Amino acid sequence: MEIDWKDEILYKELVMWNSRLKKEAPFFQNILSNLKNKNARILDVACGTGDHMVMFSKWGYTGIGIDISDQNIEQARLLAQKNNCSDKLDFIPGEILKLENFFPNEKFDFIFCIGNTLSIFVKEERDSIIQQMMNLLNDGGVILIQVVNYLSHKNEEQWLYNPSLKRNSEGALLFHVRMMEWKNKFDKITILIIFPHPNSNACLIKSVPII
Repeated sequence: MEIDWKDEILYKELVMWNSRLKKEAPFFQNILSNLKNKNARILDVACGTGDHMVMFSKWGYTGIGIDISDQNIEQARLLAQKNNCSDKLDFIPGEILKLENFFPNEKFDFIFCIGNTLSIFVKEERDSIIQQMMNLLNDGGVILIQVVNYLSHKNEEQWLYNPSLKRNSEGALLFHVRMMEWKNKFDKITILIIFPHPNSNACLIKSVPII
């Protein structure tokens, strides 16, 4: 499968990491505290910009994050440096379909793949990735996989993520929509953007074709 990632910057902008990690921290703390190996080594499959791994390093854990995006890996390394945990973490670029190739002599106590990553692969590829994760797991270890039910589709060939909307640090609204396996090139998508009227409580609506 060929994947062309061109929205890494939007990925970082649109995820509100501070609030997300605050909500997820108790869940992960519960899992990690109950692992057989109290000095657990962690593998983040499709690690994005490394935010979860940096959080885990602050709790005393070590590990590796792997992601197909060179830009995400660069951002993850910078985040680790900023938080003084580069000695505990490593981030490497790589295709997770070949996961075992990157770790021929290493196993992990906690392996996780979250953010709906596996939904972009066909069944045979998903099965392969999960089997490789199992092969890399130590006895008594835990694998965590997240599949978010926010993916809707018109049919089996056209897939659309629910749009995300966020205001950036400069006050501008960012609209993010991702289409996957959109095979009908003649389909058109139009979004409606609502602007507050500068001189009243009314709104201005602008129709913008995006494909």
